[in-house]
Amino acid sequence: MIRLTETKHANPNSFTISKSTGSGYEVEIKAKIIRTTDLEYNEMKGTMTIKSKKGKTVTKTIYGACGC
Repeated sequence: MIRLTETKHANPNSFTISKSTGSGYEVEIKAKIIRTTDLEYNEMKGTMTIKSKKGKTVTKTIYGACGC
């Protein structure tokens, strides 16, 4: 398990960018709301990029949901 600390969080042009670092890793998440309902429920889609201190980079598509 690796503890990450968020170093940047922004919401430009209807998408979210979050960057975190820890133990030689850098994680960047870029996500956009793809569906919103009238019940304060959002579905999001984006990418998560993980960079290691050894120079390896992995990018994966991610999906998520949030609401009240």
